Amino acid sequence: APAPGTSNATSVSRDEDASNTADNAADFVAGAPTPTGLGADVDPEPEPEPEPEPQVATIAEIQGETDASPLAGRTVTTTGVVTAHYPTGGYNGYVIQTPGTGGALDLDTHTASDAVFVYAPGATGEVALGDTVSVTGVVSEFDGLTEITVEPGDADVIDDAAAPTPATIGWPTTAAQRESLESMLIAPQGEFTVSDTFSTNRFGEVGLAAGDSPLRQPTDAARPGSDAAAAVAADNAARGVRLDDGAGLDYTSAANQALTPAYVSLTEPVTVGAGVTFTEPLIVDYRNDSWKLNPTAPLVGDGTGTDEVVFENIRTDAPANVGGDLSIASFNVLNYFTTLGTDSASCEAYTDRFGDGVTVRDGCDQRGAWDAADLGRQQAKLVDAITSVDAGVVGLMEIENSAALGEKADEATSTLVAALNAKAGAGTWAFVPSSTDLPPASEQDDITNAIIYQPALVSPVGAARALGDQSADG
Repeated sequence: APAPGTSNATSVSRDEDASNTADNAADFVAGAPTPTGLGADVDPEPEPEPEPEPQVATIAEIQGETDASPLAGRTVTTTGVVTAHYPTGGYNGYVIQTPGTGGALDLDTHTASDAVFVYAPGATGEVALGDTVSVTGVVSEFDGLTEITVEPGDADVIDDAAAPTPATIGWPTTAAQRESLESMLIAPQGEFTVSDTFSTNRFGEVGLAAGDSPLRQPTDAARPGSDAAAAVAADNAARGVRLDDGAGLDYTSAANQALTPAYVSLTEPVTVGAGVTFTEPLIVDYRNDSWKLNPTAPLVGDGTGTDEVVFENIRTDAPANVGGDLSIASFNVLNYFTTLGTDSASCEAYTDRFGDGVTVRDGCDQRGAWDAADLGRQQAKLVDAITSVDAGVVGLMEIENSAALGEKADEATSTLVAALNAKAGAGTWAFVPSSTDLPPASEQDDITNAIIYQPALVSPVGAARALGDQSADG
């Protein structure tokens, strides 16, 4: 039979012996509830366990000997000298290094870094370059960079200690060696060469290569998939490093467009292949999935070329005369698109200081001029530049891939050639039609390369060829 029912005024329970005869009606009895209040003599709620005391650790112990801190997640107290200070520009922190460390290092025995980045949002003003400080905070890995996060008041300036010495070291060839220098102050030794300026105008950084030559695209130097191409890729990994500006600014954003990016200067132009001389120590940093050299304070990009580094000026008024009878040139036409931003309602514009659209920013496949007037200015500059160079063959980069935009293949290239011929004379210039080996237009990028030439000087041999199975977008 079932056990007795319950109500708000009754409870049901077994007897004290918890008898079980398999008859619920007999085993359970209903009765008045008998709750017991805590009363005045009951102990209060126990106090929470006290927070553990911060672990006192050296910076080398915090960094450890691998790519992640062995103390990640722990609260630590450590001491160091402020060797870099980034109160502006987005880093929101500073670097401290163990007093007296640095100098001539042997990377075979120096296995743990003596410096660490201190992330101190709202508290960077509590310290200054050269201060000896004691900091308390939580250790973490931020996208591969070991850091200590401190709150306002968690850093104390203490009595001065021996300043660190910049490590006199060539650029390490392995990730493990670079980890052993993470956040340390160094005076880079040996030759360095400008390898790319791809993100200089946007993020104020310059790609460098240790040694006297830039890095190479593996498939530019060797056949795709070959051992030689793999060797070039390995060499790139061993020699490459980014020279940054001590800030995380995007100079193409509306808030920063009026600023001059660091390292951009008419008095000290940055050119691929130029030698680099460092005039001040730098910080070994890891951000944006790449190893970097950062100044000890955010650089102010003012176009003067005063930036703690000297770039060799290798520019010439004209190419050297090597005694040949044909000149060949390459030209980045910077998104020459005959399909305009005004052609699509979804397009968004980059605007000038008056709010007028200049180039396409987003929202559509177009990447070039916003309207016909902007295209006219761009095209006139390109025509003047190409005709003044007067090369027999010119390779064009970043020109509209008209087929990918649903237009006739090579429409943009033929338009530019027509403009060249309008200035130089009919038939002066021609173009090589795109390869028929390319994948479907839907799989191609919106920009492409093209070759134009002067028929009076050269003639193409055969049709253009492309590695069609390696040409798809992405």
